[in-house]
Amino acid sequence: MYDQDEIVVDRFITPETGKIVVASLDGEFTVKRTGVDRRSSGWLLPENSKYPVIPVEPETGYSIFGVVSYCLHQRGVEGRV
Repeated sequence: MYDQDEIVVDRFITPETGKIVVASLDGEFTVKRTGVDRRSSGWLLPENSKYPVIPVEPETGYSIFGVVSYCLHQRGVEGRV
């Protein structure tokens, strides 16, 4: 995904490992890929390596708003987020 892309979020798709989701964390929304490690700890993984991986546990107060089902990219716009 790139800066200025528009996304369609489906709240009825079950979030699974590897899916791109819109998550609410600390009162803000973020778009990240989901991940789980061997200890069943959860992660929100950025597509852009400039941003950190966010570890999440049930007690961290995060929630999945929905799963990104479409991404609309305007041609000629660059800048991965």
